[in-house]
Amino acid sequence: MNCIEFRQKILSDPYSESALADAHRDNCERCREFEDEISNLDGNINQAMSVEVPEGLAARVMLNHSLQQTPRKPTRR
Repeated sequence: MNCIEFRQKILSDPYSESALADAHRDNCERCREFEDEISNLDGNINQAMSVEVPEGLAARVMLNHSLQQTPRKPTRR
């Protein structure tokens, strides 16, 4: 496995197990750093997605949207 194949595999499924990928990572410092970076990014995304939504947010968004005036359509002359 080369670096490009390793990175494609990590980007497509960072949690998959592969003996070839493990062997490549063990021998390639740059790919090991890349995998760590992707792992940290994935953790940050999971943390951001776990933020609780305030109660009634959807209703407030819908109300705000319904109260906004619709733009006028241009008239033909």
